[in-house]
Amino acid sequence: MSTENTSENRTNLLSAAILSAHTKANFTIIGMVSDLKPLWTVVRKHLGFDPSAIADTDLQTILTGMLATVEGIAALRTHASSAHGAGVTSYRIEPRHARLAIHAAHTITLFALETWEKRRKSAG
Repeated sequence: MSTENTSENRTNLLSAAILSAHTKANFTIIGMVSDLKPLWTVVRKHLGFDPSAIADTDLQTILTGMLATVEGIAALRTHASSAHGAGVTSYRIEPRHARLAIHAAHTITLFALETWEKRRKSAG
């Protein structure tokens, strides 16, 4: 698997999970659904991923890191994959970078889905 394809796959993983949650929970998304940032903004709001709302400083740090990771994955897709065309800067994504991004995307996706499921069960 090429690192370019993996770059697109990790973003697609997050986007697909967010769109699935959107469909089930009727989130309102403004902007293009193919862009991760507007999708993540909506999910983040609805799932309460706000570090300032958490009392535990260790969990605040982890949540802040998760938010930064999503931003990084979205930016990497924009700048390093064929999804939006080649940019001015040439990226040399190695397989280890691609694995880091795909595993991070998987972990964040799972956390978001588990959070959504917990909230759904608590509400109903």
